[in-house]
Amino acid sequence: MRFVYSMIRFVPDPARGEFVNVGAVVGSEDSAEWKIRPVENFARARSLGRPEAIKAVDFFVDHVQSDLCEHDSGIGPLDEAWLGRLHDSSRNVVQLSRPAIVVADSADHALERVFATMIVQNPRRRYPPHSKKEAFRGLLEAYETELLRKDEELRQRVDLQSGKFTTGVDFAVTNGRTLQLAQAWSFQIGDQVALSRRIKAWGWTIRNLRDDGGVITDRSGSDFEVSRDVDLEVVYIPPTNKHGHVALDEAGDVFDQLEVRAVELPDAAVVAKSARQLIRAA
Repeated sequence: MRFVYSMIRFVPDPARGEFVNVGAVVGSEDSAEWKIRPVENFARARSLGRPEAIKAVDFFVDHVQSDLCEHDSGIGPLDEAWLGRLHDSSRNVVQLSRPAIVVADSADHALERVFATMIVQNPRRRYPPHSKKEAFRGLLEAYETELLRKDEELRQRVDLQSGKFTTGVDFAVTNGRTLQLAQAWSFQIGDQVALSRRIKAWGWTIRNLRDDGGVITDRSGSDFEVSRDVDLEVVYIPPTNKHGHVALDEAGDVFDQLEVRAVELPDAAVVAKSARQLIRAA
């Protein structure tokens, strides 16, 4: 499969042009896989410039990781042009090499090939591998196991509008009206601040829904009424470090206030079975 990649370069003095590769971004329009990986440590980069300048690399990686998380959430596609624009705009101490092509079976395989060739080290992941996309797919598989008329009952990535608020929702189960809304989250991503911000923004729309009801619009343009007492569910991948637990605790407060049931990914079947019961009752 065809992937494109750019090396992340730390350039402490752009006028001198000296740099060290500190990571890579890879992606494929065909498979919609996009990933970023920094190096295991920044010892070589620190030897070129002030240690505090490495914070610019951290900031850049978090910024790109945020874009990838939005892509996993269905908020705008990523393509080769996006990587090209990122290359064009990176002109300071952190720069991207011009996008090039690598053939690989997957994004992870592409990263391994790029690292082996361009960095020559055995990298350790800075960010855990479990993204929102995995939570989304796990919940989808649970729905597909439990729901009989998937094309009629299960709608993916709908827009929810309640009053002046609008947000995306990963799944809606309908039967003439909306019976259940479900969202997938992962707390194993790099930018925990951005994640917390997205959950709180999502929560504002859900809060208004609990007060006034709302309407969802699916990808075909069909509208379905959503009542204030609609079943609201969240499936999430738990964090593996203390920073992720801070974001999860904040999200938990939002879920509790809005009467949203939140379960970990292995329990996604609970959400799908609840949807099946709601369909039968309707």
